[in-house]
Amino acid sequence: MLARIGASCIGLGLALASSVHAAGSERIRLNQVGYGLGQNKLAVLLNDDSVATLVDSATGTEVYRAATSPRVRWSAAGDTARLFDFSSVNTPGTYKVQAGTQLSHPVRISANPFQDVSKASIKAFWYNRSSYELKAPWAGKWLRAAGHPDTAVLIHASAASAGRPKGSTIRSPGGWYDAGDYGKYVVNSGISTWTLLHLYENTLPTMDTVHLNVPDHGAGSDLLDEVLWNLRWMLSMQDPGDGGVYHKLTTANFDAFEMPVANKAPRFVFQKSTAAALDLAAVSAYASRLLKDKPEFKAFADSCRSAAVLAWNWARANPEAYFDQSALNAKFYDPVSFASDSVFTGDYGDGDVTDEFLWAGAELFLTTGIDSFATASGLSAKAKSLTQISTPYWGEVSGLAWLTLVGRDSAMTGAMTGTMAAIKAAVLKTANGNLSYRKANGYRIPQGSADWGSNSVYANNGIILWKAWSVSHDTSYLNASLDALDYLLGRNATGYCFVTGFGMKSPKRPHHRPSGADGVGDPVPGFLVGGPNSSAPKQDGQTYANTTNPPKVYADVQASYASNEIAINWNAPLAFLAGVWSQQQVSAPSGIAIRTRASAASLRTSLAHGLLQVDFGGKVLASVELISLDGKRLARAEGAQAVQGLTVSGSGMRVVRAIAQDGSVATARLILP
Repeated sequence: MLARIGASCIGLGLALASSVHAAGSERIRLNQVGYGLGQNKLAVLLNDDSVATLVDSATGTEVYRAATSPRVRWSAAGDTARLFDFSSVNTPGTYKVQAGTQLSHPVRISANPFQDVSKASIKAFWYNRSSYELKAPWAGKWLRAAGHPDTAVLIHASAASAGRPKGSTIRSPGGWYDAGDYGKYVVNSGISTWTLLHLYENTLPTMDTVHLNVPDHGAGSDLLDEVLWNLRWMLSMQDPGDGGVYHKLTTANFDAFEMPVANKAPRFVFQKSTAAALDLAAVSAYASRLLKDKPEFKAFADSCRSAAVLAWNWARANPEAYFDQSALNAKFYDPVSFASDSVFTGDYGDGDVTDEFLWAGAELFLTTGIDSFATASGLSAKAKSLTQISTPYWGEVSGLAWLTLVGRDSAMTGAMTGTMAAIKAAVLKTANGNLSYRKANGYRIPQGSADWGSNSVYANNGIILWKAWSVSHDTSYLNASLDALDYLLGRNATGYCFVTGFGMKSPKRPHHRPSGADGVGDPVPGFLVGGPNSSAPKQDGQTYANTTNPPKVYADVQASYASNEIAINWNAPLAFLAGVWSQQQVSAPSGIAIRTRASAASLRTSLAHGLLQVDFGGKVLASVELISLDGKRLARAEGAQAVQGLTVSGSGMRVVRAIAQDGSVATARLILP
C-alpha cells in the first residue's frame, strides 16, 4: 500500500526458509532458488579471494574452479566485491560456492529452477483473495475462512450521487487485498492486473498448462482464473450510470492484525477518480483483446470493451478528478459537531494523469483500432518524440503504454503509423541505461532504488530488459533481466531471498495481516516484500541495523511496513520475471525446446529430418528466418519454402522469425539439445 507516514506450497520441492545457514554464507551472495542450464551463474564474494570453487553440497568434492573477477565497488551498499562466474557448469545438482574457508548457501542447478517460485508468486494472489474461503486441500496450513463479503459496501460522502446517495450500499465482492492490509484499491490493481495479463500473453500457450493446486474456476488456465477474479471486482467498482470508477474500497482506518473473518468494520467506496477510471479502461481493454477469440469469453470480452470505453469517456469528461485524501478529510469534517467522514487508509493519490491517459489510449487503440484513442490521449504525438521510458509503478504508468506497444509493428496503423522505430529505440535506450549501471557496480545488478517498494523497481526494470531482448534478440538484455531476478532471490546487499518461503534466508515476519494472525509459524509463501528503503526508519519508526547504506536498510520485522510489507504491485513483476524464465524451456516430442513469443496468432514449430516446419496459425507465410541470439541471420526461406525449408543443425539457442503475408510477425525461441 501507499506509505503510511503517521500445507500446500504449490510447487514440487518447495523449500521453506530456514533461519539456519552455513557459516560464512553471509559473505557469499547468490541466487538461493536456483540456476538454469545454459544460463549465467554469478556469485558475489565479499572477500578478497582471487580463486573460488564450486563443490558438491553432499560430498564436498570440487567440481569447478576459476579465478574471480577484479574487485569492484558498489558505493551505495558500501561493499567491494569480486564475482565468481560458474556459468559453464550445467550438470544438475546441489552445490556450494567455496571461497577460502567460507561456504555459501546451497546452489541448485536444474533444467527449470524458477518453476516453483513462478507458481508460488502467482498463487500468492489466490492466498490474498477477498470474499473467499481458502480450503485445506489447496491452502494447506494457511487455510482460512472467508472474510469481507463486500455485498453491502457503503457509499461514502465523497462518492455520493443522486442515484447512489451517502449511506446507500452496493455489491463489490471479490478482488485481492491490496497489500498487508484488507483494502482494495483500483489504481494499484490496475498495474498489477496488467502485469499478470502481460505474463499470460507472453507465455501462451504453455501457461495454460501450468497448474497451481487451486480450485478450477472455469477459465482453462489457473493464471487467467486469478486475473479474472480481480478484474471482475474492478468492474464492480464502476458506476454503470455514468461510467466513473470509485477510487478504493476500504474501512475508514487501517485494520488490526486479525484474520479477515474477524474484521467487521464498515467498508466504504470513496470518490470516483480520473486515475481509477483510466486504470479500469486500460486493463479491461487489454483483457477484451486477449479474450475476444475465446468462445467461452466472448460475452465477457464485449462487456470489458464496453466498460473500457465508458470509463474512458468519463475520464475525458472529468480529467482532473484527482483523489486527494487530505482535502477530502478537510471537506467532510464538521468543526462544530466534530462529525467526520475522514479516512486514513492508503490514498494512492495522483495529481497528474497524463501517463494514465497514454496507457489507456494505447490499450484502447490496440483493442479497437480507432485513431481517436491514440490522438486524444496524446499517444501518437508523444510516440514520435519518445526517447526513453519510465520504470512503471502505480503512479507513473506511461511505461506500460510503450511496453504494450513495442513489437506490435503490424498494429501501428493510422495515427500511429511510423512510430514503432521511436518506441523500440526508447525501450532499448532505457534498457541500455540498466546495462551501464549493471557494468559499473560490484554486484552486477541492473538499476533499482532504495525507496519504498524498491524490490518492485528491480523487478520492473527486469521486465523492461526482457522486453528489450524480445524485440532485439540481444542476449545482453536477456542476461541482465536474469540478474534482476537473481537480485530478488538473494544476490543483493542484505543476503536475503526476498520471497517468502524460498531460499535459506528469507522473510519470516512480513507485514501481512493473514501471515501475522493465522498462528502459523511460516508466512504465506510466494510474496515479495518491499525491500530496502532508506527512509524506512523515519516512516515506520522501527530499528534498522544499517541506516548508512541505502541498499541495506531492511528489517525482517512485522511492524516494518516501510521495508517488509507485501503488495500486489510488487508481486506482479516478480511473477512476470519468474514466469517468463520458467517458460524458457518447454519440451517438445522432437527433442527441441520451444518457447513462443507474443504474436497476433500462435506460432508452432517442429523438427523433422533436420528441417524446421512452421505454422503461423494457418496464415500464408511470406518468409521465415532462423536467427542466432546475437542477431545474425543463419537461414531464410520465402514463399512456398517458408513452411518447410530451413535446415537446423548444431546446438544451443536459436530464434525463428515468421512474417505472414498480412504483415504480422511472430517469433519463437528454440533450444537445440
